[in-house]
Amino acid sequence: MRVGSPFNPYKVFQGIFAPYWLLEHQGISTGAKLCYIRLLGYAGKDARCYPSLEARDYVKELERAGLIAVEQRGLRKTNVYLFLWTADLEALCNSVPGAWDTRWPPGQTSG
Repeated sequence: MRVGSPFNPYKVFQGIFAPYWLLEHQGISTGAKLCYIRLLGYAGKDARCYPSLEARDYVKELERAGLIAVEQRGLRKTNVYLFLWTADLEALCNSVPGAWDTRWPPGQTSG
């Protein structure tokens, strides 16, 4: 591979990339969008995340927008943050051509 040559990025990069629905979301700032992307990367198998205190303003913005919820676990315990599926998120996902299929597992039929 030479500098300037075309390449296929499929499975080349590690990390997280911004979902289209998030990029198109009009109700949150760019900083909150970046915070959400980072939270996606840090979410465990249980889909919970634990943002740092430095992100608290963006976390509050995401909470006000209905994209995450705070679960307070008690005195001297860390809060848990959960990702929420919202009506706005549903509409945004459905507005993207070839959007993610919300059926899980893939290929599952209703009924």
